[in-house]
Amino acid sequence: MAEDGQEAVELATDKHYDVILMDIMMPVLDGVSATQKIRQKRGDNSIPPKIVAVTAKKLRENVETFAKAGFNEYVAKPFSESEIIRAINPRVNPGNEVGEWALF
Repeated sequence: MAEDGQEAVELATDKHYDVILMDIMMPVLDGVSATQKIRQKRGDNSIPPKIVAVTAKKLRENVETFAKAGFNEYVAKPFSESEIIRAINPRVNPGNEVGEWALF
């Protein structure tokens, strides 16, 4: 777990995670900026992590912003277990199997 967005970027570039649950509202660096930096730094040929936006913001107004930033999925707070399972499911926005997790 990261305490802020900058730490999330550092952790995600030091180690590969299959899934990252990224809170949008974080100190130092918000989740959108952190996700953009993670996508830029991991621009190599490795399998990119699936990054799920976790937000209390209104989703309809932010879906385009999340997509442009590099999020694969999003869930709104409060969320249910089934919503998280759907968001991290490799068949939903496929790319890799779920193994290593990070919550930022």
